[in-house]
Amino acid sequence: TTWIDTQQQPDDLLSPMTPSIRRSTSFRDFVTKVGPSYGDLVERATPECPWVSSTLDCVLFLHNTLALTVYFLFVSESYERLGWMWPLNRFGEPYTHVLTIFWTAFWGCLLSTLPTVGALARWANASPFVLWLMMGSIWFEWLFNWHEQDEQQEPEAYVEDWLERSPSVLCIAVFASFWHTNCVAIAREFQNPTKLRLCVLSFASAFLLGLLYYFLAVGGYFTFGAKLLTAPNIVTLYGQADPFFIAVRLGLAFSLTIAIPLNVFPIRESVENMQLFRKLPTGIRRRLLGPATDPKMQATREHEIVGVTLVLIPMILSLCFRNVVQLITILGGSLVSLMMIVFPCIVFRMICPSSLLWWTTLMIGISFATFLALASWGFVGEKV
Repeated sequence: TTWIDTQQQPDDLLSPMTPSIRRSTSFRDFVTKVGPSYGDLVERATPECPWVSSTLDCVLFLHNTLALTVYFLFVSESYERLGWMWPLNRFGEPYTHVLTIFWTAFWGCLLSTLPTVGALARWANASPFVLWLMMGSIWFEWLFNWHEQDEQQEPEAYVEDWLERSPSVLCIAVFASFWHTNCVAIAREFQNPTKLRLCVLSFASAFLLGLLYYFLAVGGYFTFGAKLLTAPNIVTLYGQADPFFIAVRLGLAFSLTIAIPLNVFPIRESVENMQLFRKLPTGIRRRLLGPATDPKMQATREHEIVGVTLVLIPMILSLCFRNVVQLITILGGSLVSLMMIVFPCIVFRMICPSSLLWWTTLMIGISFATFLALASWGFVGEKV
């Protein structure tokens, strides 16, 4: 399906109200009525290489599956660290973990059936709010000596060769800063997606997020020092009765519960682009989606089936694997680097004034992504 007129201006690409956008005749358009997805932009940038868009769909599916697995594990950990406040803790391990994962999956399945990302995007503001709350709590407890160290020991200084671990840490930082697939869906629902507003959104969001992570890291190092190297994450180092971090854990559980269905939307679009349901036998397709005479019903059911399935797969993985740090490192260095660096460099072709500049940018992006991939698997530097 062709989404965009070849003469379309770059600042109109994300506008759902632009008359020159040729609407898709796919089932998806009967429900969403919006502009292109992340995959559509990559496809338009490489019309002579249709395999690039298919590669993106496969990478996006694999990444989101593993990323949502990480979110499930973080939500479960946040709830379990609430102690008596979380009723499921009375069952003990491993039942608490399993039941908490099921509870999270219920809300993920319910919210992933929404037709568009707009409603969830408003609630997504909870994530940066929780991160700011975490940063404030860390700095407050360090400045006022609220948090008591074990046996009143001072935090140990990190004296190892930090340069050896920096490649792996960079992979984790890339994972933490990744939002490129959802930014297309969010930007296209702007009321007036001008170049200036989209530019401010991109650069201001990236700058504020980077600043936030920097202060989080510095505050954590001042408080715990080298002890952070052996902890799964900084929140686990604070006591269950700490009032500040009770609020942080509740906020993390809520924000990540919203983040799970929010991250389903871009991969749901990629799965729908594969038109898997059309490859099914007619009888099975009619039983799953309804009669062909009602395309809106079919589109809605396809949204619901794909959305729920994409939540259930990482739910099952989170019950089998619990090594969060290893998952994040591999994701950040391999799959995320493709979608955060390589594919955006490909999309840059649509607005780049010079072919030489575009090729140079693409080669730099591929080189950096290759370096991150090698670091994630331990071929460069030391694993975290």
